[in-house]
Amino acid sequence: MPGYRIYYRKDPTFREDKDLTKEGVLRSGKFVYITTVRFPEDEKRNPLDVVFMNFQAEFMNWANKAHTMRAGNHMSMSVGDVLADADTGKMWQCGDPVGWVPVPARRKK
Repeated sequence: MPGYRIYYRKDPTFREDKDLTKEGVLRSGKFVYITTVRFPEDEKRNPLDVVFMNFQAEFMNWANKAHTMRAGNHMSMSVGDVLADADTGKMWQCGDPVGWVPVPARRKK
């Protein structure tokens, strides 16, 4: 069962950050770790989309709502928030207008 760490932006811009790196997510102080979730694999659905849908306030259980309160400014996962594969560390930013954008380890020169 794949696991994903969820990071919400402390001060959400609701925009994709084109300069975001893994280091920026983990050490900049701009993101808050929310929780790690695991969902059964579904060959028909992108697992990132499954996490996203489960972290929309109208579909969230109370335990997950409590976790998102750490971010303070928003409850539903939004553009600019980040998912990280709990096993590999690979990260994706919720893209604008839709989709998932890989987060590189470091900035491209």
